[in-house]
Order: sequence, then C-alpha cells, then structure tokens
Amino acid sequence: ERLLDAMLGGPVERRSANALWELTRGNVQFVRELVRYGRDHGLLADADGVWRWSGATIAVGTRIADLVGLRLEDLDGAQRRVLELVAAGAPLELEVLREDERPTVEALEALELLELQREGRRRLLDVVHPLQGEVVRAGVPAVRWQALLQRLADAVDAGGGRRRTDLPRLAAFRLEAGDRRDPSLFERAALLSLGLYDTAAAERFAQAATEAGGGFTARLALGRALAEML
Repeated sequence: ERLLDAMLGGPVERRSANALWELTRGNVQFVRELVRYGRDHGLLADADGVWRWSGATIAVGTRIADLVGLRLEDLDGAQRRVLELVAAGAPLELEVLREDERPTVEALEALELLELQREGRRRLLDVVHPLQGEVVRAGVPAVRWQALLQRLADAVDAGGGRRRTDLPRLAAFRLEAGDRRDPSLFERAALLSLGLYDTAAAERFAQAATEAGGGFTARLALGRALAEML
C-alpha cells in the first residue's frame, strides 16, 4: 500500500490494493507495469481523492511479460524500430542511431522504456529493465532480427574495433546473424575470450570458426575451450 501510495501520489482503496496484491504478489516491477497499464487504460482511476482499481479485464495470473507487451503495442513504428535496435545491441552507443532516429530516444525515455547513460565520453542507450528487452527481442521477426544484427555488426566494424570488447561483440553479432564468411574473425574472438576467461564464448566462437573453414588456430582454440569447461 505504501508503494502504491507513493507511485500514485495518493491513497489507494483497500479493496483495490488487495486486488493489485493478488495480481502481482508484491513483485515491484510487476506492480509498476500494472499501475502504469491501469492508469493508461482507465482501469485505475482517482475517484474523489482515492485511487480505485476496476481491472476486471486483467485476469489473475497475468504475466508481467504480457503487461510489458501491452505497453509496447502503443508504440509507433519509429519508436518500435529504435527500441528493437537498442534491445538487440544494448548497451548501444547513441552514435549508432541515424540522425532521423535520435529524436525518438527522448520519447522512449519519457515512456521509461529507454535510458541514456554516460560512460566517460560515451553515451550509451539501454532498456530500463531487462525484461523489457526480452519481450522486445522475442517479438522481432527472424528476418528483421538478422538485419538488426548485421547493422550492429557493421557499426562496430566501422568504428574500427578500438575497444577490447568490440571484437567479441562484432563476432557475436555476425554469428547470431548467420554471417560466417570470416573464420579469422571468430578465431580472434575465441582467443580473446580465452584470455578473458570467458570459456563459453570462446567455445562458441571457435566452433563457428572451425565450421566456417578455420584451420589449426580455430581447432586449437576449440580444444582449449572445451578442456577448460571440463
């Protein structure tokens, strides 16, 4: 009840608070999404200074992912495309967005779907909550998902791969997009991942390099990764 009062800026009817408890079982993120959904769709309203829930259309047991999905249905095409790109590449440098896409970021921030963070001189975009990213990614058609990953990979490539994390990110984007034309990329990513003690990534990259026609280096990296996973 204290959480609801703080979120809504006023008292909540006891029966409504009980109903919201039954729906969320106290999961704070679920409460947050449900309150937002209720306000946006007229199911949670201020009546004479007291908030009342009339959410009969939200069935008990509704999953939080369903509520996140309902919020995403209200996005326009431009907003959804930017959110999909960020969900695919998060954390994503703001500079990856085209000029015509950047104004959309402010709207998505206001909707509490995206947040802009600073890391030194870098400006990074991320989804506000991991579950939002999961729901967005699950809803992207396969062909579009591949196109998003190729765009992200091209952006990393165009940046010159100066950071230590760029090589594994580039390899991961290419691999998930189904682009295995460059076995040397996966070989280098596998060796770097071994040096970072990320044996799961090393095994995945080395396997991809081997299947793409990589030679001794790829097989050696795969052997090392498998040995370290034992």
